[in-house]
Amino acid sequence: MSQDNDSIDVRVFDLAYGESYQPAKWPPREAFSVFRSRDYAAIRALATHPRIFPQISDDYTADPAKWDVPRSEQVIYLLASDGDGPFGFGIFVPQTHVQFAAHMAFLPRSYGAIALASFKTMLAWMWANTTALRLVGEIRRDNTLAIRFARRAGFEIYGVNKKSFLRGGQLIDQVCLGISRP
Repeated sequence: MSQDNDSIDVRVFDLAYGESYQPAKWPPREAFSVFRSRDYAAIRALATHPRIFPQISDDYTADPAKWDVPRSEQVIYLLASDGDGPFGFGIFVPQTHVQFAAHMAFLPRSYGAIALASFKTMLAWMWANTTALRLVGEIRRDNTLAIRFARRAGFEIYGVNKKSFLRGGQLIDQVCLGISRP
């Protein structure tokens, strides 16, 4: 990765297929990479991290020891990593030929510009390497940090899925967000 005074070049690697994508320069000064991966152990370790798992689990997946990564050849798994190892992931599940459900999570050590740049790099990878024209997601209404983060990445709120997430025996609304290919 090359570095200049204000930004770095971020390279996205598709390890499964040997493809690469070079997006525009991002503002963060720290180097990171985003790559396609089937390293289910790394994705599981991130998803079950004590700061992530409580945000993504419901009453039916309350035990991180029993949770595992959904595995499918159709699902696209992207990892974000730096010199200290993986710090985030994106899981993109096809709903139709042109629409994928996006599931993202980042460790607190990457919060801020690095996580946002990683998220945007994952979006750029999806636009460049798939048939996706639309990415959508649902976030619990009470997870305002995640909603704000998705909106900063360009997602727009398009609705509310009422009483669709079971947490602590209570049904919680989820905010529906989406972004279309630029």
